[in-house]
Amino acid sequence: MTSGSLPKDSRRPKLAPTITAGYRLFSAPDFEAVCTRARANAVTRLRASPGRVRMRAGQEFEPRGLKIEALDAHGALLPNVPIAIEIEAYSNLVDLSIADGAIRPLAPGTLRIRVHTICGTKVVELFVMASIFP
Repeated sequence: MTSGSLPKDSRRPKLAPTITAGYRLFSAPDFEAVCTRARANAVTRLRASPGRVRMRAGQEFEPRGLKIEALDAHGALLPNVPIAIEIEAYSNLVDLSIADGAIRPLAPGTLRIRVHTICGTKVVELFVMASIFP
């Protein structure tokens, strides 16, 4: 998730440009503490930038290039909220045989990338459309 810090002269968060994306970034015993520190139960909305992704067939796409923000009911940024990034499992447009976090487009087309919270029982999600070009 994007991280935020408050500049000395402002109450608006300064955002990092990307998310930290990778395979299994923390262990199960740490999960509850990570979620609590991030105030993940307060997330009411996720916001993505860009809202639509362009990919090239044959070139890896790194999800860390997405800017995903978790927001509370007042619109305040909640940094470091654990999220999952998924692609449509039935898609023949991408290589599904990998588990390293990269998306490998195979053929032109359109697919949805699902981003969702993974803490607690309330799931907040958003979909980012991806266009794959030759």
